[in-house]
Amino acid sequence: MADGYIRGFFHYHITYPQHFLSGSIRFRCTRTSQVDAFLAKNGGVDLMGHHNIPWDISFTRLLTGTRYEPLLDRLQLDGFLSVEKLKQARRLLHTYNPISEQKRRGCLVQHVHEIGQPFIMDLTQPTRISVTAPHSVIPVDLYPIVATSGVSSCG
Repeated sequence: MADGYIRGFFHYHITYPQHFLSGSIRFRCTRTSQVDAFLAKNGGVDLMGHHNIPWDISFTRLLTGTRYEPLLDRLQLDGFLSVEKLKQARRLLHTYNPISEQKRRGCLVQHVHEIGQPFIMDLTQPTRISVTAPHSVIPVDLYPIVATSGVSSCG
């Protein structure tokens, strides 16, 4: 990467296999543009975004508009998504889609798929997360536990 270019491959990653909504497209950086570099045991690292979290296009985002239809088609052709899973996802996200909420509110709405999954929260303001339930996606508002500006005095 000394020449200033990033080499790598897009790949479909499912963080929590029992929750297909946790899937996302990520970019794996590799030393060369050869497929073997991606397939190797230490085949590079995922491109990182803010807060040291992998850059991705989440499955829920892929379902938000027509601009991602070619990616959904490719995921189906490659066997990552079935027609049934797409229908099920659209049903689950019909009443509440965290990406649509994020656009409306202008802030990050994180999607939590299971207990123990880390998420980012600003302790100075309310945060909305969405939780995957068996038959729906539920919005949850979390309120700050810090009631002051964070300045404390010892007396």
